[in-house]
Amino acid sequence: MYLHLLFKSFGNHQVKIEGDIKQGVAYYKKALFYNWHYADAMYNLGVAYGEMLNFEMVSHKTISLILF
Repeated sequence: MYLHLLFKSFGNHQVKIEGDIKQGVAYYKKALFYNWHYADAMYNLGVAYGEMLNFEMVSHKTISLILF
């Protein structure tokens, strides 16, 4: 009945303690499988996806265009 809470907790542990964002994403998805209305899991999934972006891909030209 409360599997969504368990999987969200597992996801939090993987992301925050272990640093394994991909495994955390998998747990957040499982939590949403059991309760797709679970806002905490959906929020954490979005944050995890955001952390997976590689912001180093921005070139120096793009940065200079923004600054000048």
